[in-house]
Amino acid sequence: MTDYLFLLENHVDASQARVLSAMECLAAKAVTGLWLTGGAVRDLLCSVPIRDFDFTVERGGPALGLALAEEVGGNILAQDPLARWVELSLAGGISVSVSNARTEVRSQPGGTPVIAPAMIQEDLRRRDFTINAIAISLGRRSRGLMVDPLNGESDIANRELRTCGSECFFDDPARIFRMIRFKHALGFEFATRTATRLETAIGEEWHRLVGPRFVAHEFLSMSLHPAAAAMVAELDSLGLMSLIHPALTGDALDLPGVARFGETARQYLPPGSTGALAFLSVLLDRLDPAERAAASAACGLSPADQTRWDGFGTRVAELESKIGPSPKSPFEIWEALDSASPDEIAALLFRNSFPELAERIAAFYDIYQPEALDALGAGGPVATAERARIVAARFAKSDFPSTS
Repeated sequence: MTDYLFLLENHVDASQARVLSAMECLAAKAVTGLWLTGGAVRDLLCSVPIRDFDFTVERGGPALGLALAEEVGGNILAQDPLARWVELSLAGGISVSVSNARTEVRSQPGGTPVIAPAMIQEDLRRRDFTINAIAISLGRRSRGLMVDPLNGESDIANRELRTCGSECFFDDPARIFRMIRFKHALGFEFATRTATRLETAIGEEWHRLVGPRFVAHEFLSMSLHPAAAAMVAELDSLGLMSLIHPALTGDALDLPGVARFGETARQYLPPGSTGALAFLSVLLDRLDPAERAAASAACGLSPADQTRWDGFGTRVAELESKIGPSPKSPFEIWEALDSASPDEIAALLFRNSFPELAERIAAFYDIYQPEALDALGAGGPVATAERARIVAARFAKSDFPSTS
């Protein structure tokens, strides 16, 4: 019999282990059942790094989530107006959701659900796909017990995507996009009945009920994934790219460019960079200016992302002029790239307009940025002018390779 707790304990880092321990203590004090569910269990069984934690509790999920953020340090990302869940960003870059076990019944596609408390088995059955409908108990009485009412572990072993029920896409049409992303991200195939349900959902045009915020989330989450081009190609084959803009289909999609962008950005950008806005610029590159503006608006970018998107192309062009192609000193390269966002650098890499570009960006991340951080030390924020003076002085005394 598999020891799932042993697997989990050997699959998380120290920061994640601290979050697990804190959540177990909080649930025990609240005298409520606690399960690790969803993507964390799926990733554990797929032997891939756990990116975030989904906790399900018998009751009081949002309050427990707030207590967890206070205990380990973190911020609230979102709270459900129906008091079902809370999403957190915790110290160490760990994303967490804490939700109540429940049933949800809808009378129309994507409608507001009627919610009722439920046992964990019922909660798992109302989820999207069987691979996400597995739980591991973290409660004291049943710690380590796996709950898998729909045989999701077998579907993981068989590399198969299967909906939890016939109402999957009716309940939440956004699952149409999520399933296509999972298919290519995991390298799974659709179960026969699931493929039929997908065809029915698209035929009923339930995908048109998906809000722009979720469309943006799904498309931008593909940004640096190795299978991004395959995801976009399948979405296009199903007619789903038209949700962004009717013109964004066929030859208007630079699929080789999408693949090349991801490969290049993953090679040169530091860990943690998403390149999401740069990906969007590549995705919309073949549209005319009016179409591009309409398409970006349809994505429903957050206010912060919209601010970064405005004038994005202009800033990339200015960055290009600052670092090449004429010979540049290490300080000139550092000064230009240090003030740029990772998205702007990723977009510039995609343009790759002169031979030394990639080498200069690699030198920035591997040599100049670490050297600058060492020069600045750990003394806290430094005024921009003083920061530049300190780094320029360090570079003047260092023996750097030529960047001609």
